[in-house]
Formats: sequence, structure tokens, C-alpha cells
Amino acid sequence: METIDTKVDVTLKACQEIIRYSPSYRFIYWNLMLLMFLIPFYRHIQRWTENNELYNNSSSLLSIVNNQDMVLTIIAILLSLLFAHFAWKYIAIKLFARKMYRYHKKNNLMTLNIALNKENGRFLLGKKKNEFITKPKVISTKYFYLFYLKKHLVGREHTFFLPKQSDTQVNQKAEEIIQICKNKNSIILKKIV
Repeated sequence: METIDTKVDVTLKACQEIIRYSPSYRFIYWNLMLLMFLIPFYRHIQRWTENNELYNNSSSLLSIVNNQDMVLTIIAILLSLLFAHFAWKYIAIKLFARKMYRYHKKNNLMTLNIALNKENGRFLLGKKKNEFITKPKVISTKYFYLFYLKKHLVGREHTFFLPKQSDTQVNQKAEEIIQICKNKNSIILKKIV
């Protein structure tokens, strides 16, 4: 069994990139955005029914109050979405990345052992060379190739990265791994700039 072996040092920047583009964290982000839309909208529906009961005799007054409430609801939705987006982008991602980095540092995992079986295109990760049979999701950013894969079809997501801008030996191995993944696993490389 012929493999391509490489070792990569874990950095805080790499942890931030992994968290930012992780499918599970993206799912959480979009659910947060949906929630930030639904809360003010739900409150608007409550106020609309209260206004209908309060001003049931005066239709012109009711329309003025409901129009003003709609404008305030749209402003509240926009502000809550902006707040949630910036809180996620500038606070949550950095907190999760620091937690991941500290975990690697605490468990003495600051160097990732990554191997790829050239014959079948499967990844072998860690010191024990655990084999992953699923096809990885690969995202190419400015500085890293990010890999997201699972050991089985359901279960915990395993992540690792290959730097694009490091010494030439690691760059050559990273490009070779990407080419083998494209040929053997027929992955689609998603580029994000």
C-alpha cells in the first residue's frame, strides 16, 4: 500500500478557517439567522392582533398603527440580523477556534499526521492511521485546503487542513493529494476567495 504522508502544524488561523467553513457550523449560523428573523416577525404578528382588537372601529387609525409597526418590525429584523452576523463572524468563530486550538495544544496534537492511500484514495489520519471511507468535502481558501469527512456515513465530523503557502515539500504533497482526491474520489473542490 503506497501512501503520501505529510505532517502539518496546527495554527490558530487554520482553526478559524476550519470553523468558518465547517458544514455543521454553517448549519448553526443559518438557523441563528432564521431565528433572528422569526422573533421580530412573531412579535409583529402579536402586535397586529392586539391592534386589531384595540382599534376595531377605526380603520384609518388601525392602518396607520399597523404601517408604523411594520416599519419598526423591518428595522428590528435588519438590526437583529446584522447583530447576529457580526457577533457570529467576529466573536463566535474566534471563540470556537481558540477552543479547538487549546484542545490540540492540551492533548499534544499540534502536529497532524495525514496520509492518503494512493490506490483507493482513502485518508489515513492520526498516529493510529484510522481509515476514512467516505468522500471528503474539500474547500479551497486563500491559505488552506480544508477537508471535512466522516469515518462512517453518520457520526462526528473529522476535519483537517493542508496549507497552500508553506515549504515546497508540503505544497507539492498538498497538490498531489488534491489531484488524487479529484481522480479517485471524484470530489468537487469548492473555491472560496
